[in-house]
Amino acid sequence: MAVNGGDQVTTNEIESYIFPGSDQDYYRFYATQGDVLNLMLSEPDTMRGSIGIYNKNFGYTYSAQQANNSGDTLYLTYTIPETGFYYIKIGSIRISQR
Repeated sequence: MAVNGGDQVTTNEIESYIFPGSDQDYYRFYATQGDVLNLMLSEPDTMRGSIGIYNKNFGYTYSAQQANNSGDTLYLTYTIPETGFYYIKIGSIRISQR
């Protein structure tokens, strides 16, 4: 995850593991109005990932991406509208087994 604010660039790379099915991970961070959040989610060939951004009240910001195919890498850019805490939700889209 990288947050770019004015002349300052802060990069925090988070490495974690998610398992297919119902696993979801949440990350909380503080950002200033106008900061640009650049997210990238890479995943194994057996998963379809998803990313969602939520505001300080855990309200959905309507900024999200989900993989079309297993193994897709996702990219999401979001400009912070208001200073405060935000949440990133990382998950796996369940693929029905037929």
